[in-house]
Amino acid sequence: MEVARLADAYTARARLLPALIVALPLGIATLAWFPNGVLGWGAIWALIVWSGGTVLLAEVGRDAGKRKEPALFASWGGTPTTRLLRHRDAANRPLLARRHDQLAALTGIPKPTAAREAAAPAAADQVYDAWTRVLRDRTRDRKKYELVFAENCSYGFRRNLWG
Repeated sequence: MEVARLADAYTARARLLPALIVALPLGIATLAWFPNGVLGWGAIWALIVWSGGTVLLAEVGRDAGKRKEPALFASWGGTPTTRLLRHRDAANRPLLARRHDQLAALTGIPKPTAAREAAAPAAADQVYDAWTRVLRDRTRDRKKYELVFAENCSYGFRRNLWG
């Protein structure tokens, strides 16, 4: 794993922190069980951290969250962005029409009409997913899209803590 990723803000905030929170009770229980300390624990923990234990812990936390994510999306009836873009789930039709116009123009992917979505909901969901992927790819610049990055960290933290 490259050194830049070890110091990556997303990895620390969205992957490592939830895993550390989950591991905290184990650490507290260990301290309670051995109140005077255990000879060598400091060296053992230093070795674990030095050898990439925190990176491993971050990846384990992420994997657990990613494994549970499909079931969560299925229980919701789709990803939040897909649901936001569906005609059948629209809370504000004029705003939805504006979003569809902008996304179709931005991506070059034609927008599904309400009738087409009703006739082929899975095909419409594929368009909404494609729009989301294009936007995700175009907003990867963390400096330019700070709020998007912050929200991604927040979502990743909650998903991985739940996982």
